Amino acid sequence: AGFFDLLGTPLLRGREFTAEEDAAWDAAPVAIVSEGFWATRLGAVEDLSTATVELDDRVLEVIGVYPRELGLLLDDAPVVTPLAASLEMDRGEHYLTVVGRLADGIALERAIEELAAAVTREGEIHEVHYGWSATADPITIALLGEQTIRAGWILLVAAGLLLGMACLNVSSLLLAR
Repeated sequence: AGFFDLLGTPLLRGREFTAEEDAAWDAAPVAIVSEGFWATRLGAVEDLSTATVELDDRVLEVIGVYPRELGLLLDDAPVVTPLAASLEMDRGEHYLTVVGRLADGIALERAIEELAAAVTREGEIHEVHYGWSATADPITIALLGEQTIRAGWILLVAAGLLLGMACLNVSSLLLAR
């Protein structure tokens, strides 16, 4: 609940999950689908109240459509359902990648310090979490990786140099003419 609002990205159609639909271990039979899935499998139906999908032998009511811009963040998942997790039940699980947004005026370094302190406190309270760590990365680094970003900058500079040389050659030809 509130995931798309957190990202500041509105859904193309429909609405987000409500807190009641995302209640621990009792998720409502609802789903949000990708724009591609909506277009190809659901025929881009305007009225989502009639749209359903079958997932794991459950019929889910489609309540929203997320834009393709979020595909990388959501691993291009065609169907997204409520998490319905509970700290009491999932105490020993460590399988989630969490996405958050920093409040205005909060530096990433401060957020990392507070996150580390929270993980340390959690390890002191619950032995199963002892020794675990957590960190925060900007979303571009988390999704693409530092090497990909660095390679992108190198390619951008190389393309700029190539364009500069081509312009210089054309201008030299025009001057010689």
